[in-house]
Amino acid sequence: MHLRNRTIRAHFHPVDQFQILIGAPGGRYQGHDLPDFTVHYADAYSTYGPLVGEDPPMRFFTLRTEPSAFQATMPDDRSKLAWRGRRNRHVEFERLATTEIPAAGAVEFAPIWERDDDGLEALAIAAGPDTKITLPDTHGTNGQFVFVADGWVEVNGKKCDVESLGWQDASEPSAELTAGSTGARVFVMKFPSPSTVVQHDETAKAASVS
Repeated sequence: MHLRNRTIRAHFHPVDQFQILIGAPGGRYQGHDLPDFTVHYADAYSTYGPLVGEDPPMRFFTLRTEPSAFQATMPDDRSKLAWRGRRNRHVEFERLATTEIPAAGAVEFAPIWERDDDGLEALAIAAGPDTKITLPDTHGTNGQFVFVADGWVEVNGKKCDVESLGWQDASEPSAELTAGSTGARVFVMKFPSPSTVVQHDETAKAASVS
């Protein structure tokens, strides 16, 4: 999505979601200038924002395991906040300089944040030129998105350029990528399982029985 000369006020959604925020001059999140990339995650019913885009626009990807057209703005829609989502996280990144790309044959894994008990996790993987990357599996998660942040990768003979996006559901085996001739970095974003909406409903049912 493009955000040009517009502000999205603090708001929430009824689904878990990741976002990749791509910085541009004047682009801000929570009043702070955006770097090249921000990896953001919010539980369902977790309020976040505001987001500000100017010209050129700030761009972002919104990543969910299920569709939702519902958006509630705070504080106007406070009555629609069914509960308060507990997790709202973001980590900032700059584009990798050529000197920061690993050597050919090397792969570096770095947590964006550590795995929670329900499988929520995010990590950055950097690989040297023409180097194979075996992605972590999706066991115990609700699936994962993979975003090409730097360079390009090849998947099953297909070239995926920078800012390409891929999805693996929870039943798929580990996938293998090959970094391009200049190396690559990808962000892997794993969704909690079950979703936080299901977790909340199960907790509420257990409480009513007891």
